[in-house]
Amino acid sequence: SLKGLASLLLEEATICGIHLYDEDTSSYNIPFVKKFLSGKAVLIRGYERLQGFVLRTGMSLREILVGLFNGKLKLVNRLYGSGTRLLLDHILSKKAIEFGIDPREIPKRINGYSNEVRTHIDVARCIAQGEADVGVAIKWVAEMYGLHFVPLRWERFDFVVPKNVPKAYLNGFITSLKSRKFLSIMRSMSGYRYNSTCIGTIVNV
Repeated sequence: SLKGLASLLLEEATICGIHLYDEDTSSYNIPFVKKFLSGKAVLIRGYERLQGFVLRTGMSLREILVGLFNGKLKLVNRLYGSGTRLLLDHILSKKAIEFGIDPREIPKRINGYSNEVRTHIDVARCIAQGEADVGVAIKWVAEMYGLHFVPLRWERFDFVVPKNVPKAYLNGFITSLKSRKFLSIMRSMSGYRYNSTCIGTIVNV
């Protein structure tokens, strides 16, 4: 998500998906667009996806976090700058403080923290093949691989477009986003939801 915003800023792209959680405001996406592209882009409201811990065997959220911090569970992580990585770092930092651990020690303390993969499917594949024990991914991917899923948060997945994009292109994208075909596909996928009155709405930031 952060790389997507950087691509827009450098005029290397005309649209990017974004799902970035801001700790200070407890909200998604808009704070980051304001920070990096204020006045230069608009946000198009998208949908929500359910993120959670994915693993081969059933565990509670506390068991997973304890297992990560005591080294019994091996993590597969996402790339730095991705929305999923930011969410996981936020959760691990809060838990580290609760356990009396300096959050700066997380990369050294958690087994597999530096093991980074690009996609949700890569996370699920690593766990299914036994290369790691746990990671964060969306519910739909966990079910695709027959893995256990422990919910963490419904995240907002929106889109960012520069203000100078031709109106015809912008309207075409919004039409596709609100189309019956696209919404039907989303309804068929576990862990996705949308608000029919909000999806495709343009937000000036």
